[in-house]
Amino acid sequence: MKTPIIHSVLAAITLALCGAAPTHAQDYPAKPVRVVSTFPVGSGPDVALRLVADRLSQKWGQPVMVENKPGGNGFIAIDAAKRSPADGYTLLQMDNAQTSAHPYLFKKLPYDLMRDFEPITPMLRNYFFVVVPVDSPFRGTGDLLQAARAKPGSVTYGSWFGGSAGPLQRAGKVRYLAVSAPRRLAGFPDVPTIAESGGPADFDLAGSVALLAPKGTPAAVADKIQRDVAQVLRDPEVLKRYDAMFYEPYVLERAEYVKELADETRRFGQVLKRLNIALD
Repeated sequence: MKTPIIHSVLAAITLALCGAAPTHAQDYPAKPVRVVSTFPVGSGPDVALRLVADRLSQKWGQPVMVENKPGGNGFIAIDAAKRSPADGYTLLQMDNAQTSAHPYLFKKLPYDLMRDFEPITPMLRNYFFVVVPVDSPFRGTGDLLQAARAKPGSVTYGSWFGGSAGPLQRAGKVRYLAVSAPRRLAGFPDVPTIAESGGPADFDLAGSVALLAPKGTPAAVADKIQRDVAQVLRDPEVLKRYDAMFYEPYVLERAEYVKELADETRRFGQVLKRLNIALD
């Protein structure tokens, strides 16, 4: 007669040979899930995350709580997630500047993305507009670049961190010169791409926000999270809310996301090295 221990060993071997997920992955989540965010409460990525967290709570039958830890270039939130158990009950929301540009912007980065975290999936992406005052003489990206090259230091700008241009555009105070997408956006058919407005050919720059987990999180659990987030992001109401925020749902399988991270990090690195840009 086989002992209970032998039965357990045989069951584990059978699961492994059949490719079945471990029991804890099948039962996940069995308690509340925490998502640590590098963004402040009320920001666009925070609102987008809470929308997904609410749907996941309904799907999983467990609370999915968002814990905002902004500041310090994202290092506060990243460190909190990195020190958490690798069991799938702590996730981390980061943007692609933190995942792919920071390794080149900081000489002493307090984390190594692939050493400390398991990539789960991107959640959304958005493109950027080149914006000028409505009375600006610039009519395209080409005009802007020509002026900047003719008189270095004479053209000043503000980044997207300075505020939202949408209300100003709707009020007729600013104009969109171009969008950083590889094609015109459906909601802005009259706004040309960077290339169409006289800028570099094939210019493509998007911001994106993703979910990661502490290194060592079981693959079966990480895969389940990825699949469930992908399903949530196909919900018509979620799509409607994302569209209102000019966000595009963006989901990749985990292997695809790892490849995208490597490619994006390489692209960011090439530009930052060439321009000799660093933050420390």
